[in-house]
Amino acid sequence: MLLPTQTDYKRVLDVLVGHLEAQPRERLCLGRPFTYPQRTLLRCFLFLHLRRLHTFKAQHRWLLLHPEQAQAWGLEVIPHRTTLLRRYRQLAPFLDELIASNAQWAQDLGQAPSSEPLEEPDYAPPARSCIEDKSLFRASGPVWHQKNRVAGVVPTGLRRLDRDASWSKSAYHGWVYGYGLHLTVDAHSFPLLAQVETASVSESQVVGEKAPTLLSWRPTEVVSDSAYTHLERVKAWARQGVVLLSAGLKLGTKGEAGAYRRFIAQEENQKLLRARKTQIEPAFDLISKVAGTTQNHKQLPIQGLPKVRAFLLLCVLLTQLAMILNRVWGLPLRNISHMMAVLT
Repeated sequence: MLLPTQTDYKRVLDVLVGHLEAQPRERLCLGRPFTYPQRTLLRCFLFLHLRRLHTFKAQHRWLLLHPEQAQAWGLEVIPHRTTLLRRYRQLAPFLDELIASNAQWAQDLGQAPSSEPLEEPDYAPPARSCIEDKSLFRASGPVWHQKNRVAGVVPTGLRRLDRDASWSKSAYHGWVYGYGLHLTVDAHSFPLLAQVETASVSESQVVGEKAPTLLSWRPTEVVSDSAYTHLERVKAWARQGVVLLSAGLKLGTKGEAGAYRRFIAQEENQKLLRARKTQIEPAFDLISKVAGTTQNHKQLPIQGLPKVRAFLLLCVLLTQLAMILNRVWGLPLRNISHMMAVLT
């Protein structure tokens, strides 16, 4: 049985990046082009992450010691570690666009696998159910207790503190000092949109920021938990033909709230709500495995919001890449084992 190789993963990644770059986009800044192209450093960061090289000093040293591999990724000259750090911090906006573009490219992942590797993207909006949720990741280093954090006081002797992180409560781990990954997936657990914020940023705020992209795709429904319930948003989305479906546990029983609760109590809607966790939890599990954060309450190996954003979005992108190659080669869809074996 033929299986995808490192060359196949690199080729499909280039197809995805190339398709994004071919789309009409506003020029965000003026100045000379990058010395190191975006797709080249993206390849570099993806493969180095899978090797668990998260400090830029270690990445720079590894590239110096493996010039043949660096050239295979497109690096004719090894960047200085400060260049790696600077470009890494600037990576999140590009990854946001790429992840959303890939969602449109790979809209039919749940169908039977094709016999040949995909060459050209089928670029149509994903008309389907979307599932939305948030997962917390513990910050690297010690916690900063809320009383001291609000006062801006760092206790004496507290070292390696991540000052960007904040507090939120997880149903699984209780109170967590860290960051939140707000993820949108389809019914096959394929990531569609991702946003990384500090832990205290609410789910309702983030789904509001995602709304323009989500609504432009015209999904049949967006399924979420009670944290996303907002009646004005439910009505606004319904006027555009999109159902925002949540458990609505905190709603009353009268008026519009009561009508919405009766709506979600319908058997068809209850089936969608019951299926939500089996659709989105496997995606969070795959992302945690890619990130290497399956232990110690999913503690991150990197600090600071710009770097954490890039780190978790790279892990979402790698999960997308694994699922796309799995679908093309007929491997189990929700699996990253072959990718990890090939690329590490």
